[in-house]
Amino acid sequence: MQKERGEKKEIEINADAERIRPILEKDPDWPLASGKQESDTFKYEEWKRKKSALSRLTKKAVNLLYPDYVVSVKFDRGTASNWLDVNFKFPKTPEYLEIQKITQRTREMLICTGLQYPAYFPDSMPGKDDWTPCLNVSINHFS
Repeated sequence: MQKERGEKKEIEINADAERIRPILEKDPDWPLASGKQESDTFKYEEWKRKKSALSRLTKKAVNLLYPDYVVSVKFDRGTASNWLDVNFKFPKTPEYLEIQKITQRTREMLICTGLQYPAYFPDSMPGKDDWTPCLNVSINHFS
């Protein structure tokens, strides 16, 4: 039963990504945000443009997935400058299970679309030998 739910959820997330990816690929900054266009040298202007394109395309993807929700997307500053924050804003706090469902579906869909997020290697987690995207999805309450 648990395995069937996991497979169904994965199919749903892949369907979301397949529906949204063609729309994102039409954007002129898609090669930059998807990692298809790389530069040989580091230039601050290119780095800024890539971060801007990535945040704009991320917001576009999330708005296509949840058109009725208010969403903001921004990069952090300082030592966390590679982290991208996706914030949903709700007039009242939703139930815990709904929060988990929205954040997990959004995060997994964004990773499946092909956008290249900066990554880190979580060396403090035993048995985890993958790079993890620097992507934070959260839900905030406003009144």
